[in-house]
Amino acid sequence: MEQFAAGKVLRSRYRLDRILGRWAMGRVWQGTDVHLERPMAVKTVAADLRFEIRELYGDKYDTHIKDCDILK
Repeated sequence: MEQFAAGKVLRSRYRLDRILGRWAMGRVWQGTDVHLERPMAVKTVAADLRFEIRELYGDKYDTHIKDCDILK
């Protein structure tokens, strides 16, 4: 998960502030939407696991991402 660190801004919009928790496949961060200046949660997934997760959960994974409105 080295690609994610506190202070990093994803997609020129979502700043990772601090880790709120860890889960088996990634982390949940307290973040900030720098355009709207509002706090939010950001779930990150280890890059090497993204395709395995999609294969394991199929459409449920895509639905989860859409429901969470992560990194749009």
